[in-house]
Amino acid sequence: MAALRTRRTVATFAALLLTVAAPGLLRAETPAAELRCVGPQLPRRPFTALHRLLIDPGHGGGEPGTIGVAEIAEKHLALLIAKRLRDRLHEVDPALEVRLTRSADVDLSLQARAHQANLWNPELFLSLHLNAAPNPEAQGIETLTLAPLGTVPGDLVPGREAEGTCSVAAEVGVVGDDTAVVLDDLRRAAATNLGLVAAELMQQSAIAATGAYDREVKQGRYRVLRGLYMPAIVVEMGFLSHPDEGRLIPLPEWQACTVEALIDGLLRIDATLAKGDYPVASPDASRPTLPAEPGADPAALPPSPAPTRSIPTQDLP
Repeated sequence: MAALRTRRTVATFAALLLTVAAPGLLRAETPAAELRCVGPQLPRRPFTALHRLLIDPGHGGGEPGTIGVAEIAEKHLALLIAKRLRDRLHEVDPALEVRLTRSADVDLSLQARAHQANLWNPELFLSLHLNAAPNPEAQGIETLTLAPLGTVPGDLVPGREAEGTCSVAAEVGVVGDDTAVVLDDLRRAAATNLGLVAAELMQQSAIAATGAYDREVKQGRYRVLRGLYMPAIVVEMGFLSHPDEGRLIPLPEWQACTVEALIDGLLRIDATLAKGDYPVASPDASRPTLPAEPGADPAALPPSPAPTRSIPTQDLP
């Protein structure tokens, strides 16, 4: 009996040591996080005002993006989800033209993405990314859109403090042609207004369909959006750095749920564009506004051909 008590005491002490010295070994045996998916909120139908959609899978090639707890690069997951979304949209509406900025693991600069979009001139530019944060508890979905020019000067970009504060970016016009400059400004202002409306609709739809934590809409001078002449949004679909969310994102079930949520958002955007009664977007003091990213502005790209469809401007200020 004494020997049995001794063995039990040794086993208990060993378990205690394992808990303190190697907690990761015990956590590995805990059940995986449960997938939460509310499901699509809208019936599927053909699109009426959205005829062309350009999907931009973030990063690629030598730029892997973030690598989270599942040890899979963001660039691979963004491309996989983009292809799933494209294929699902073809099932919903075969008439909708959908293109990807990249369909393979290749390098593609932000300027090239913007120039590609301006050449094709879709009604919407949708960039797909996955998030990460030093705080492992950060989770949820957020949608990013372009802040009006000159709203976020003087800020430091985290991790790039040595580059100094951000300055107000200058729009590029055609020297000596005032009419061209005014028309250029009108096109960009209209795209910014519609981009904010699209971001709000996409964020609401994504949260309703996935049940994810709502990180709301954020505005900033994002380089991938600054050179575009059409409404454009970035959807940060989840946090690869979160211990649970980061392991769910690579699962086909999670990706299917997210794709349906994105389609809900696209259908709401399509309905709003079809009605044409969207409000004028303006900076909102209650909405987070992020600092600009340093670097060359894609607005400095060579001029793209004039669009074949005009962006509505009746609501411009």
